[in-house]
Amino acid sequence: MILQAKVRLTPKKVFHTALAETVETFNQARNYVLSIALTQPPYVQYWRQRDLQQVVYKELRSRFDLGAQASALIINEIAGYAQRSEVKGFQFNRYDPILYDERNLSWQLADSTLSIWTLHGRKKGIPFECGPRQREVLAQRRLVSELIYFNDEFYLFTQCRVNQVSSVDVEEVWK
Repeated sequence: MILQAKVRLTPKKVFHTALAETVETFNQARNYVLSIALTQPPYVQYWRQRDLQQVVYKELRSRFDLGAQASALIINEIAGYAQRSEVKGFQFNRYDPILYDERNLSWQLADSTLSIWTLHGRKKGIPFECGPRQREVLAQRRLVSELIYFNDEFYLFTQCRVNQVSSVDVEEVWK
């Protein structure tokens, strides 16, 4: 079963700025790859990830100063995007959520901190807050996470594959 754990990051000012710049640049890069996919044959609905990667990968990394894994996540997302929705005229917003996986995000649950890739390198020791239920889910196999920037705060919504779920009182959920 897959459950989603939601945590709030409480980064220091310098980490906060690095994360905000990363979100903005990631979305600019998404728009760039989407524009290439929409304007060059075979057009977005026919692009395969490997073909799109051959066209945009080097430019994406150099123009936006992205790491290899971030570039691969963007290319994979755009290559599969047309299968999910209409893309003509679509643009990613400045602060749309961005994806992380186990290669560019790691958790230190015992310390309630994490290490995350940003444009300014890997930032370690970023504190996070979550309830006991979220922590229990995070202790399972973590898959992909979305970094969300909302009202000047950062949140991570992380999908986790759980083998066993303990029952919980409804009251505990709200604590």
